[in-house]
Amino acid sequence: ILVHGLLARAAALSGRDGETDADRGDESHGSGLGPRFALQAIRDFLVEFFPCPVCVRNLLLVPFAADEITSFKDAVLWLWSAHNVITRMVKEKPRSERAFGSDPLYGVTENWPPTSVCPGCIKFDITTTTIVNAWKTMKTTTTQAPRLPTFDAMPPPAVLESVAAEPVWNHDAVYRFLVAHYASGPEPDLQLGGESKFP
Repeated sequence: ILVHGLLARAAALSGRDGETDADRGDESHGSGLGPRFALQAIRDFLVEFFPCPVCVRNLLLVPFAADEITSFKDAVLWLWSAHNVITRMVKEKPRSERAFGSDPLYGVTENWPPTSVCPGCIKFDITTTTIVNAWKTMKTTTTQAPRLPTFDAMPPPAVLESVAAEPVWNHDAVYRFLVAHYASGPEPDLQLGGESKFP
């Protein structure tokens, strides 16, 4: 959560909501720390200090092309996507191979955020819609089938999620959600380069 919060906060403070470095003409945004640097620093920190060796090995398997990270939006979405990929990879491992015998994934969903917290983050493709429509047709035409819950139009997002093997993400909605979720709160009151706020 810490690294997602740091990166989302950097994105929020940059005030550039998806604008690329090429659009702005620089990498540093006046601070010396651009999105590539921030993401690389976070990745290096996780490799060095994260207590789950299986997680770290899987992090290193996720493709990382620094030259493709051109904005804080790219960096936030790469970290989010990598986290979902790693969660799926680690969940496939036996519990004994996870961090020191504990279960770092207790209560973690494979596809985060779920529609229960971000309804607009997942788009449903035609295959899912076709399956749901077939299910609705079967439900209304089969008298022998067990009684299924009825829905006014479409099943709720949780039902659609359970039907879809791989969600189709709405990256703009995911980015807005991540920044709002992780970077909310008051802006830090620090004086850099002047008198310190710390004793």
